[in-house]
Amino acid sequence: TYSMTAQASRALSVGGICVAVALPDTPAAVRAVRPVLPDVDVVEIRLDAMQQPDIAGLCRQIERPLLFTNRAAWEGGACPHSEEERIEPLLAAVRCRAAFVDLELRADPSLRRRLLAEIRGTATRLIISHHDFAGTPDAKQLSAILQAQAQSGAHIGKIVTMAHDHLDVLRVLNLQGEARARNFPLIAFCM
Repeated sequence: TYSMTAQASRALSVGGICVAVALPDTPAAVRAVRPVLPDVDVVEIRLDAMQQPDIAGLCRQIERPLLFTNRAAWEGGACPHSEEERIEPLLAAVRCRAAFVDLELRADPSLRRRLLAEIRGTATRLIISHHDFAGTPDAKQLSAILQAQAQSGAHIGKIVTMAHDHLDVLRVLNLQGEARARNFPLIAFCM
């Protein structure tokens, strides 16, 4: 198992390279990511794309810090399961010493509390994410999202929006200054 290091955490918050893998099974995911491992800092496994993920196998076979995401359909993902079923693979990832797990800010707070309880005393870090596939909120709304993330108990925030012009991109980039002032690591970019 490749456990989380301070270097992996810094890589996510200061511009390291993360490759996302959304394939139907563990062997396909491992085959796809192996050629790029020398060039990436973190590998994101999209559990919502997998039919029967083998989390322990992924942790054993991919020698990079792993980020596990099981994105809900209501936030652009493909997970067809109930919220209770959706959280189970993320809890398993924590038990397998994954570097990161990602949960949506809009998810029921009880799910976040369960993940944080499982994480307590481990090196796993919780990323709390927000996605907007239609546009980029105004600066006040983005600041409110960042504040909610910082207050959520998560270790890292992630805000991804759809840019329609350069001003959208600038608003998202400006969040980095606010996040730094809060001493809260933030991943922020536009689609």
